[in-house]
Amino acid sequence: MGNKIFIITILCFYSCGVIQPKWIRIDTGGKQAVASAYHLSKIPFEYNALIDTALVYLAENEYVITNRKGEIIEKKHTYHDFIRFSSDGIAFSSNHIIDKPIESYFNILEKGQFCYYTVDGSLIKIELFNHDTRMFEYWYGKIQENGDILFYKRKGRPWGTYKSKLNYYYKKTPAKLTTRIVFPE
Repeated sequence: MGNKIFIITILCFYSCGVIQPKWIRIDTGGKQAVASAYHLSKIPFEYNALIDTALVYLAENEYVITNRKGEIIEKKHTYHDFIRFSSDGIAFSSNHIIDKPIESYFNILEKGQFCYYTVDGSLIKIELFNHDTRMFEYWYGKIQENGDILFYKRKGRPWGTYKSKLNYYYKKTPAKLTTRIVFPE
């Protein structure tokens, strides 16, 4: 009985974001959760040609910025997000960019996070760390016939923490990519 209570208590703390993953400092001065904290890093990756690693996936999303009380800090504004994919299951995601990013931005790999992804048929799943909830989450998307990706839902990790609908449409965008995506050690 005592062991069950201990395990339930640990799961409650973990699901509330109290127990954080281990972090590493990256060259750009930010911090990144270590690779072993991602569940998808432990799954053997099989490349799927539906994901084009020679370009970026760019989205334009409108956001209203609020504080924790729900008070509007900034009215609706268009922000740019992008994801770059590697052929070995690692991706780089950058969100909430005010100006449309230029090609050099796609190669610097700053102001974003490294994450992991899998593809099963035309379905894609990305695991990233949500700094607002202080938990990992999965984004689920469908690769469209033209190669664009529509992310339609997300779920918090561990199970049962939260889930919500998404409507993020990432368009395939040509770019001259000169850097490799390598998960920082």
